[in-house]
Amino acid sequence: MAIKINGTNTTASPGITGPDTDTGLVYGTDEVQVVTGGTTRATVDSSGRVGIGTAAPGLPLDIVSNASSETVRFRGASGGVGTLRFTSNDAGTNYAFIQSRSTFFDIGSATSIPLLFTTNNTEAARLDSSGRLLVGTTTEGLAGSADKLTLANSGDTGITIRSGSSNYGNIMFSDATSGTGEYAGYVQYYHNDNCLKFGTASTERMRLTSGGSLLLASRTSDDFAGAGTLFQDSSGGTSPVYLYFKKTFSGTRDAIDFRHSGTQVGSITFSNSNTAYNTSSDYRLKENIVDLTGAIARVNQLSPRRFNFIGESDTVDGFVAHEAQAVVPEAVHGTHNGVEVWDSDDDLPDGVSVGDSKLDENKNTIPKYQGIDQSKLVPLLTAALQEAIAKIETLETKVAALEAG
Repeated sequence: MAIKINGTNTTASPGITGPDTDTGLVYGTDEVQVVTGGTTRATVDSSGRVGIGTAAPGLPLDIVSNASSETVRFRGASGGVGTLRFTSNDAGTNYAFIQSRSTFFDIGSATSIPLLFTTNNTEAARLDSSGRLLVGTTTEGLAGSADKLTLANSGDTGITIRSGSSNYGNIMFSDATSGTGEYAGYVQYYHNDNCLKFGTASTERMRLTSGGSLLLASRTSDDFAGAGTLFQDSSGGTSPVYLYFKKTFSGTRDAIDFRHSGTQVGSITFSNSNTAYNTSSDYRLKENIVDLTGAIARVNQLSPRRFNFIGESDTVDGFVAHEAQAVVPEAVHGTHNGVEVWDSDDDLPDGVSVGDSKLDENKNTIPKYQGIDQSKLVPLLTAALQEAIAKIETLETKVAALEAG
């Protein structure tokens, strides 16, 4: 094909053309333009910058597209991979960095091929065919899960959200119907007062303060204003935990409801002026009900003691757990001289089996202390008192008969 050199040198009539007189090369001052159909398509300027779709490139490679679809396409053969590779100037190590969301990788007719991001010739992350971003791994976190982001590492891993010293760090949750800026739930760290907030339905529901207080039911401060609030007093006061209800009402309400398999087994109830600690006692939960007998003999086996706890100087009345356990076993929790042991729910260290004793930093066993619910002694004491009253009444009757005779 002949090359024609025209006397003119414009985009409408390039200086070097083929048979098509408005397609060719235009030579300017220290630059060359590639023209098709009378329009500049590419330019190499005096600084060696290449512009595609622009006559004034601002970068070594400057691509401008007027199309509404992709700007750059890397197409591999069917079953192959389109690759963009960045190499250091010593050509010793390859780097890859994808910055523009308009960059498009096309691998022809191949399917289920991920887009890989590599640094130092090692895969660092991938965007798989399901739209999941995987960092440090080639598989999703949970099989069949809907997770779109998975982070993995052989050691510790995590996400850092960095914001200003008086600003918020946020994780927001929004559904598909929410408008711009709308969200249903969030986790938010406020650096101004160093508190961690948790919200649902776009409303703060819980707050962990910088002092370690846990505030519930939209509470925002460590005081008694508000309703339905549990928080810890970080000032070291005499009441380390508060459960506070502001609204007054008649009767009693459940403060804490204890259930097993849906059935209530106990509760802590309160009214406007008192609190009660309840365990289940409904007759419908019981069978084989008989009278308690021989109570005086059993009470005589109990050993009430005077003592002080280690670390406290005040002397108190009470029982030693294992001594009371021999008489009223249901009143005592735990095993005499018990120690903490590893069970099947623990993450067992190497060389440790279920049932082995746990050891402290000095290789000593860790005590698991017994406790006592002294209210469980009340039925026995009541039965013993009734037996004693019966004996007293019998003696009174006999004395009265003797005195009358």
